[in-house]
Amino acid sequence: MIHHPWLNYYHWLTEVIPRIWLVKDILNEVIFLLPDYYKNIKFVQESLKPFSHKKIEYIPNGYNIRIDNAIIPQIKPFCSSYDPDVINEIRSFYIEYAKKSKTKAPALNNRIYIMRGNNMRREILNEEDLIRILEKYDFSSARAESFSFPEQVLFSENAECLISNGSGLTNMHYMKEGSTV
Repeated sequence: MIHHPWLNYYHWLTEVIPRIWLVKDILNEVIFLLPDYYKNIKFVQESLKPFSHKKIEYIPNGYNIRIDNAIIPQIKPFCSSYDPDVINEIRSFYIEYAKKSKTKAPALNNRIYIMRGNNMRREILNEEDLIRILEKYDFSSARAESFSFPEQVLFSENAECLISNGSGLTNMHYMKEGSTV
């Protein structure tokens, strides 16, 4: 798999996972090639777990490899372009996996604010004030990174309203139709 340097929750789930989805029918025949540091990224590992892939090889930084036969799924032409059918199929796939794996949905209200937490990019300066206001409207506040990927899928599926800025908005893909972002 080829990926660009902007690896975060959003880019992984909206750009890499849809490319894997395109070749899902032959995954048991292929070996994933990923940068070595991906094996320590929780959301990468947890989002790959439901796929029935043959093997993952991690390539150390600075190494080149020779590949005789490669399958490189299409790269999206624009960062903001989505195929709604693919996104909906992936949504169903992850929800079904989370439920079959007996993951319990976190005890959050159906109105959720995903906090920026320790992320210094796009920091909300008055986040504590914002949380106090949202609590008056029955919002739960959560740090997405403190939940497993399947838990995030389930709390998003159960959300009637989701507020966030940044990668936390990626979880809107798992919300039911008619929910509010």
